Amino acid sequence: MFLRQFQYLVAVAQEEHFGRAARSCHVSQPSLSSGIKQLELELGVPIFLRGRGQRFHGLTPEGEHVARWARQVISDCSAMRDEIDAMQNNLRGNLRVGSMPSMSPVLPVLVQLVRQRHPGVQVDVQFIGNDAMMQRDRIHPNAEGARTIAENIWPYLKALVGETVLTK
Repeated sequence: MFLRQFQYLVAVAQEEHFGRAARSCHVSQPSLSSGIKQLELELGVPIFLRGRGQRFHGLTPEGEHVARWARQVISDCSAMRDEIDAMQNNLRGNLRVGSMPSMSPVLPVLVQLVRQRHPGVQVDVQFIGNDAMMQRDRIHPNAEGARTIAENIWPYLKALVGETVLTK
């Protein structure tokens, strides 16, 4: 079994279409189908329901279990990579920052410092009012693992770019 086969399986289950899943995995549809077929042969069970034509017909009961395990394996591998990167002080991921428009002269400098020190961190700055930030944080708390920092940003910036850089 290969991690790539699990990624193919999860993509097909999510897209409910082999062609779109192949595009999202950046492979040809025959390569994706071949990887899934190899996984089925190795496990000894059909993962997908098969019918007439090329349409997606869903997962078998065994396929549902395999897909659940595949998602967990992919998640665990991603978490392992993140931990290793953190140990090497090589942060990756998304940092979503809500800011007041009055911060617009300062924020580009801070974002540039974060990007220089941690090129794997994608910074998304949204200029909205304080009330909107608080309301948005309540409605969508930490969506998709991104952090919404509505107040007290100083400790986060110190950790990302270093206190000496910020106080010069």
